[in-house]
Amino acid sequence: MKLSLFSQIVKNGEDSDLVFNGGEMRNKLFDVRIEGTLKLTSDYKDCLCLLSLNPLGCMVYLIRPLFSRMGDYRALVVAVPKQVVFAAATDLPAIIRDVSRVLVKGEDTVVLAKWFEKDYGERDFDWKLPVATKRYAYRLYGPGSKVKSLDALLGTAMLQEYYGEYEGVYLLDAGSSGIIRPEAMDNLSDKKIGQAAIVYPPMGSSIPADCQLVMGGEEFMRPVLATVGNSVRLRLVREGFVPNDFSFKVAQPMCTVVVSGPMEWFFKVYEQAFRIVDEEGLPLPAGTSLLEVAGITGSNRKEKYYTISESQARNAQITVSSEGFVPQKLSANLMAYSKDNPLVVKLERARKKVKYKIGRKITFELVRTDEEMLTSPLPDYEVGERKGDVISLHRKGSHRKAAGKKTTQGRSQLLDAEDDELDDVRDSGFRVSKWSLYKIGAGLVAGLLIGGLAGWFSGVSHGENNVREEIRQAQLLEEKLAKEKADSLLQVQMVNFLDSIPKWKKEEMDSVFEGKMGGLYDALNFYDFVKVQEKGAELSLEGSRQWQRLDSAINVMNSKKEYAEKLKEITRNEDEQKRKFFSPDGSITIETFLKKLEEAKNAIDPEVK
Repeated sequence: MKLSLFSQIVKNGEDSDLVFNGGEMRNKLFDVRIEGTLKLTSDYKDCLCLLSLNPLGCMVYLIRPLFSRMGDYRALVVAVPKQVVFAAATDLPAIIRDVSRVLVKGEDTVVLAKWFEKDYGERDFDWKLPVATKRYAYRLYGPGSKVKSLDALLGTAMLQEYYGEYEGVYLLDAGSSGIIRPEAMDNLSDKKIGQAAIVYPPMGSSIPADCQLVMGGEEFMRPVLATVGNSVRLRLVREGFVPNDFSFKVAQPMCTVVVSGPMEWFFKVYEQAFRIVDEEGLPLPAGTSLLEVAGITGSNRKEKYYTISESQARNAQITVSSEGFVPQKLSANLMAYSKDNPLVVKLERARKKVKYKIGRKITFELVRTDEEMLTSPLPDYEVGERKGDVISLHRKGSHRKAAGKKTTQGRSQLLDAEDDELDDVRDSGFRVSKWSLYKIGAGLVAGLLIGGLAGWFSGVSHGENNVREEIRQAQLLEEKLAKEKADSLLQVQMVNFLDSIPKWKKEEMDSVFEGKMGGLYDALNFYDFVKVQEKGAELSLEGSRQWQRLDSAINVMNSKKEYAEKLKEITRNEDEQKRKFFSPDGSITIETFLKKLEEAKNAIDPEVK
């Protein structure tokens, strides 16, 4: 890439011509307003040097005042694309001297051709210049100033970030400081001159595949301009984790960022990544459940998440509780879940033993929730008096009948009995009232009484048997529902296990979930795809994302017998030719398993990509 040279004249307007090489830099030319910044007299015969930065590179204006009218001038402008600043740095002082001489002496610019025919090597980089909000500044060089010559302000020294705040910066000999209007410009003479550097992104695999390196809010993929001795701020971003911020010190003009050492990562734990449901699968109302994750290290109130180290997130110990429910403790890989794919935690309602009484002779126990205690477990009875965990049951409507009974000398008009509450049971038997006894003789009364009592006792016995059968049915139903709820809870836990544990190990799958998953591991390890799918159906694993992927891949394997045969061949352990296990080391990784299935397919159908 070459440098460009433009000829500019400001006289009753601004006009410019291309001298050597074109390009986009021409669009960056502007009319320098010298009349308000400098006090020039007609005997001024030298030329002014003004530096202007833009996103494309550097423009060096060599200006000779004309004095035909205040502010008129002729200029030669050297355009230095940013890509060649480093390569052309050593030539620039000589180029600027030659261009100044040609301008002052009025020589033909053709003598400058050698500088603008030269091709320079390119070093492209991103350049984050500040927005130019001020007009002009100046910088002095020479005796009495920090910089001894103009040469020291050219080359890569032109790439000072703070220059970008101005439309232009005059580079003036300290001996001519009398021409400056200091009230009109900022003095940059004491500003430090930093050595420009190019910082390159890390090479190869120094950044983990699931991470992104960010600088200034954008992914760091291209070289950037920096200053030797300064540090650049970088951020390593990983989805689902708190970003890791670090600094890289720029030690030389060309350097590559190094991400040193392993970094500790902290996973973001959002409450929305958990779905707390009851036994029917209905979500619990917001704010009614308490979620506790062991190892939480901090929180972010603005984004509403908690943090936990990656190692603990992979095997997080979680406790979920809610009033009226049994707290549940579980382990899960939190990295497998998100707001869009939450971990389902099913809570079982808290139950306790309740003693039910029917009269004084019939008692039985059931395990009930607080809600269930409000209703009778027997269809023909209703809840009566409750003392703690002891509840009396009455046959429906019996308490209303009792309220309307007539009494004789403070006793019930029904047959005297030791236990009036057994009326509930006797309703299904035979009852004799005293009213009927007044109308018949004593002998007949005795006969009827004997016969009536026999029938009454028969009725009581029959009624009690009916009640005890209802109790037995209620107890059987309770056991059935409890088992169904336990199975449902277990099924949710198995789905969570498959989706959150990256490696499936036989000892774990044999031991957890009442040993129900051990057969699934063995079926996978022996490539018994029929058995694998049978176990999946038996355990109701359809809700697992990992199971869905596995089931889909197995359906493909079943489409051709050759696939399964080839799979056994390519996964055979070389040291034990007769073993056709997937995992001789005892663990199955779903990603590797699916990859093996794909290899088997491609080995049979090479055209499958």
